[in-house]
Amino acid sequence: MINVTPGLEEIKQRFDRAAQGKEDAKHLFELLSSMKLNPNQRLYAWWGATETLLAKEAMFPGTKLNLLDKGMEKINATLKKFPADPEIILLRFMIESQVPAFLGRSKNLDNDKTFLLKNLQQKQQARDCAFVLETAPKLKYAGTLNKKEEALLETYVLNCIKK
Repeated sequence: MINVTPGLEEIKQRFDRAAQGKEDAKHLFELLSSMKLNPNQRLYAWWGATETLLAKEAMFPGTKLNLLDKGMEKINATLKKFPADPEIILLRFMIESQVPAFLGRSKNLDNDKTFLLKNLQQKQQARDCAFVLETAPKLKYAGTLNKKEEALLETYVLNCIKK
C-alpha cells in the first residue's frame, strides 16, 4: 500500500469539511500531526487552524483555551516565516473573528482585515480572480466588515465575474 501525503489544496478542502464536523476535524488533525510539520511549511498553519477547530468542540473551558492558544501559536509561527501570505493571514483572521472578544485572543483582526482588503484589491486589479472569488465570501462570513468594506468587496467580486 502506497501512503501519499496530501498537498495543500487537498488539506484546504478537508479543512472546509472539518469546519463543519467534529469527526472530520479530529481526522484532519491526526493526519497533519502525523506529517511532522514545522513552521517553515505552510501546512503548519493549517495544522494550527485545525487545532482551533478542536477547541470549538472541547467540553472544558481550560481545554478550549489551551487548544485555541496552541493552534494560534502554530499559525503565528508560520506567519513569521511567511509574513505576507494572504491565505495564512485569512486563516488567522477567520479564527480570531470567531473568538469572543472578552478572551483577548483577537489582537490581529484590524491589521489582518486591512491587509486582506488591500490584497484583494491588488489581486482584482491584477485579474487574479480565483483568489478574489475564493477569499471574498470567507472575509464576508467573518462578519467584521463595515458597509463601505462590504461594498468594496462586492465591487471586487463583480469585477471578477464580469471578466
